[in-house]
Amino acid sequence: MSDWNPLDPDAESVHYDLGAWNLDQRAAVAEVFAEAEIPHAWVGDEVVVPAELEEVADVLLDRLEQEFGVDGATVSTRGASFAIDEADDDDITEYELDDWADNERARLSELLVASGIPFKWEGALLVTLTDFEDTVDELLDAVEAGDVTIVDSSGSGRGTVSVADSDVSGETLTQMFLAAERLQRDPLDADGLALLVRVLDDVEDGGTPFGVPVPAWRQALELADQLADALAGGDIPDEIGAMEVAQRLFVTLRPHV
Repeated sequence: MSDWNPLDPDAESVHYDLGAWNLDQRAAVAEVFAEAEIPHAWVGDEVVVPAELEEVADVLLDRLEQEFGVDGATVSTRGASFAIDEADDDDITEYELDDWADNERARLSELLVASGIPFKWEGALLVTLTDFEDTVDELLDAVEAGDVTIVDSSGSGRGTVSVADSDVSGETLTQMFLAAERLQRDPLDADGLALLVRVLDDVEDGGTPFGVPVPAWRQALELADQLADALAGGDIPDEIGAMEVAQRLFVTLRPHV
């Protein structure tokens, strides 16, 4: 199971469309999947799980549907390479990247997913559609230069790629996770509060930590803002509310730390 990679378009995965579910309901999905030890990732409005765990995921999602009274989680696709497999040879562009490191190819996969570009890997050979050639060329140059980041696209359900050096550091990701870990137990923990303040200051310029899907990071930022509001938005801290939000933040970040 540890070899499953949601960014691999050829991976045996199941995508559940949760477009009708709100932020809190999606956070609950992340929590129950984490508790059940189901690897998962977010791609836009979809939560992705390994195909071999589809039956377990179905049961958990059915329970949440009944609890929340929301529309069912529709199974959409089981991979993104079908568009390439059905294309003519003239519509295909290939890139031989055997001299790239594994982490560079992983970063490129993440950016292609965030950009909505169909692709698949055949070993170190990247295969994509010629219609996206200009964009892919830009991403290749940016990854090689180390100056590319994924930024929020204002609720569109998909990330957008920006050539910039404003990527959120792994240290900031870790500090947000540690803040959530402390504040879910004690919402007035001094060290946890200090970490939260530092993190909110660090993420003001945008960007996404390496390896974290844009929807998951967007969710984490919203929860961090909710946590700060619960602790400092009123005359007195909402300790119970803050603990609940901190727990959701902890669960959201745990797969990425």
